[in-house]
Amino acid sequence: MITEKRNIALKQHLDTLKESFDEKISTEINDEYHSWQLSISLYESLFREYILMEELTCLNSKKNKRNNQKQYSTDIDGHDV
Repeated sequence: MITEKRNIALKQHLDTLKESFDEKISTEINDEYHSWQLSISLYESLFREYILMEELTCLNSKKNKRNNQKQYSTDIDGHDV
């Protein structure tokens, strides 16, 4: 649950950053090649951040499933179910 909230917050932050950067590029077109390089770098880093957050979410989900299965098997063995 915490990871999902952080993932959503990160996505919103990255979207805001992208919009801000797009706006800045559209108003300052003095050096198009430099702006183009900056935008490519930004989008690559945003993509990497998003992929890392997705991987983190997946790993946390797997960990939670394993913990739940351990707890369930402990409850069954201990007859607490």
